[in-house]
Amino acid sequence: MKKLLTATGWRAGFIYGLLAVVLVYADVPLALQAFIVIGVTAVGAAAGYLIALLVCSGAPEEDR
Repeated sequence: MKKLLTATGWRAGFIYGLLAVVLVYADVPLALQAFIVIGVTAVGAAAGYLIALLVCSGAPEEDR
């Protein structure tokens, strides 16, 4: 469950970062665009991991 939620957060962050670059930051340099995508992806993965910790903390051991 932790891996699933972390991977889901990573994918959501990656898609959100790409959308931000395409829709808002299309005119900034490529290096900054890559930094934005990587940063938003890392935040999404961290959020997914933290949510997984909260969800799995009360779950039985076999469901973790």
